[in-house]
Amino acid sequence: MKPCFLLLVIGAAIASSTVPAADDLPLVFEDDFSSGVERWEPTDPKAWTLGKDGDRSVWGLNTRKSKYEPKVRSPHNVALVKDLELADTVITFQVKSTLDTGNHRDCCVFFNWQDPEHFYYVHLGAKPDPASGQIMIVDGAPRRPLTTNTKPV
Repeated sequence: MKPCFLLLVIGAAIASSTVPAADDLPLVFEDDFSSGVERWEPTDPKAWTLGKDGDRSVWGLNTRKSKYEPKVRSPHNVALVKDLELADTVITFQVKSTLDTGNHRDCCVFFNWQDPEHFYYVHLGAKPDPASGQIMIVDGAPRRPLTTNTKPV
């Protein structure tokens, strides 16, 4: 399986009483993987590959299901930025699916990560259903959707 492409840019205000516009937030993290993946902590490093797509560095999954087995039902392939705690956040990224895996060909974006049993994520999938194309919560129990999106992503 070829890796998917991911470019991540995060802007955030560390503390704020109002939600600022995206343009008002300072850039606190940006990665194009040209210097490697040392800032990232994947749950299963062997499931990820650093490579090239033309002249761009890319980091992506090389296997559909990793060796990581979460205690509660949630994504198996997780990679978090090390040492980054944010409040108001804007996340901008590019992702490219290089393999058609059906309606759940997907990308998950994690936020408010407390530990492996407590976090939120946006599950971007080709065709929404209760487990894909939704904003999800993992709160000490198997993942569940917080939204009822029916529009294709």
